[in-house]
Amino acid sequence: MTMSDPYQPITHVQKYLDQNITLDVSVRFEFNNLIMVNELDNTVSLDFFYRLWWQDVRWNLTKEFWNEVPLSVYYDIEMYSYLFESENALPMWRPDLHFIDIFDINEEAGLFKLRPEGQIYWSRHIIATILQPDFDLSHYPNDNQDIVLTFESYGLTQGVMGLVFTDPPVGYVIDINKDIVFSKNPIWYHREDEYETAVFVNDYTNIPEFPRLFVVLQLSLRIQRAGRGILVRFALPILILLLLSAATFWADFNSRIDTTMTVLLSVSALYVVIIEGIPQVGYLTTFDEWIFTMYTALAIFVILHQVVIVLKRKSKRVPIRNCVIRMIEFFGRILVAPMSMLYYMLTFMDPTLFIYVTFTVIMLLFIFLIGAREWGGLKKSFVEASEYIQDKIDEGRKVSKIEMMVMNLISFKKFSTSEAAYKAKLSRKERIRIDAARSIEMRQRTRSEAQVDSDDDDEI
Repeated sequence: MTMSDPYQPITHVQKYLDQNITLDVSVRFEFNNLIMVNELDNTVSLDFFYRLWWQDVRWNLTKEFWNEVPLSVYYDIEMYSYLFESENALPMWRPDLHFIDIFDINEEAGLFKLRPEGQIYWSRHIIATILQPDFDLSHYPNDNQDIVLTFESYGLTQGVMGLVFTDPPVGYVIDINKDIVFSKNPIWYHREDEYETAVFVNDYTNIPEFPRLFVVLQLSLRIQRAGRGILVRFALPILILLLLSAATFWADFNSRIDTTMTVLLSVSALYVVIIEGIPQVGYLTTFDEWIFTMYTALAIFVILHQVVIVLKRKSKRVPIRNCVIRMIEFFGRILVAPMSMLYYMLTFMDPTLFIYVTFTVIMLLFIFLIGAREWGGLKKSFVEASEYIQDKIDEGRKVSKIEMMVMNLISFKKFSTSEAAYKAKLSRKERIRIDAARSIEMRQRTRSEAQVDSDDDDEI
């Protein structure tokens, strides 16, 4: 090998060293298809055209040569067959670029064109599977991901070859309807302006034997999951089941637990089906949090229904327990359904102001209509409990602090377990009774005296 070896970059050729020739390779991607995004393996399969431009003055053919080139092929000469398909391949230097995170790559077709003044254009149609270690599935199924393509020269350092993106660095293949083919993936969507480029240097100067710097180019494509189908198939059925469990607060006491347990088992069975199609990662996704929240809510419903059944058995003997039952039913009937829908909307949807206002109005109407009816029953139960407690006090029976607190809240609007307020009320009642008795006695005495005077007059 000599210093003028055509397999070497021009910056290594002694003949051109004194001419300050820089070797800059321009890079452009034109994407055809987003084949597949595999979240389980953290890989993405792409179909794209990988295009490079550079100048090699060793191939600066004379004007006389270009004047002899037929007009049909003017401006460039196709040399792909001479370089890649011939047994005696033409000796010609090509950039040794490689993708750092490549998993699998296949070149489907290619072009290699020589143009005047040694300008060279190399285009390849590539189907590649590339590792994506930075995928973040925290917001699944409404997640956005960045497809990152990072590439550099395998052996040529910064001083030998530079890398730059063209302007613009990215293009897209369009179909007969002038639609971008890359955005037609049924699961992932991409807008043509959602990409970023970066140029940086990999520093290996800390290696004493061979300190070097490599120019690295990076291209990031932002893609957004079309999560509506996942939500309709998986999350919405679970929401419907939760709304059905909210109806158990109106059901017969003895069937509430069985119905809620049936719903809980249905959610569990559905989650077993769902989990086969969602990524298995070491952290919780938004969908996982939704499922676990539903589990927790249903478990709480089972506990509340059991409490209601236990309290119901003694509610006739202890009316204050009926207050607790009515409170549980009150909040279960007016809050579970709207809160479940609100949580679903805040978790999975990106609602507009109109949707927020509409939902708020519907939720307030629901709470007002159902709450007005339920408040009447709740108030009635507290009044009955207060009367029961007052009867116990009047009869001299022992009253618990909780009972006293309930009565003080209902009758005197005081948060207290003391009997002072009730005793003061009794004292006032007693004074009123005595005053009334005295008044009656005085009126009777006055009538009696008036009657005596009248009888004396009759005798006279």
